[in-house]
Amino acid sequence: LKNELQGKAFMEGFETLPFFTSFLREYLPRLNYSFIWSGLEKFPLFRFADRASFRNAYNGSYKRVYKLNPGDVDELTTLQTVSFSFRPLIALDLGWDKIWGGKLTFSTNYDTQSDWGSDYSFGRITSRLSTTFGISANFQKTGLSIPFLKLNLKNNFGATFNFSKTISSDVYYT
Repeated sequence: LKNELQGKAFMEGFETLPFFTSFLREYLPRLNYSFIWSGLEKFPLFRFADRASFRNAYNGSYKRVYKLNPGDVDELTTLQTVSFSFRPLIALDLGWDKIWGGKLTFSTNYDTQSDWGSDYSFGRITSRLSTTFGISANFQKTGLSIPFLKLNLKNNFGATFNFSKTISSDVYYT
């Protein structure tokens, strides 16, 4: 009985939209979405780019691990996890088709994620909160001419830059 109450309290504490009964809530998927707004280059703020878009996405999940001993009818929950993240919370993608004779893409994003886990065998709840900031750029050029031994070779050139920083904190509750 204590295990059932703990499991129910854990799940209801993180339920954003409790539309369904507690029996159905465990088996129905969480609301997840992805949103992309492209065509922003038509606005004066982004006219400097050939392509501009904004992205946002939410992903939430629930997982329950239980133990059922032979001959028992009661399921003993051993672990429950709830995860929800905005990956990305805010992302801006820009592209140029003719810059330095090639194509350049640039993206910057800010992500946030929360993970909660209740481990009943150890009597502990774990919380991990993390945020990530990232920048990436990619340049591609086709037909780079490099004269070598009086041969005119046509090459493809590509360069990529990636930077990301994640800050996370773990908290344990007993």
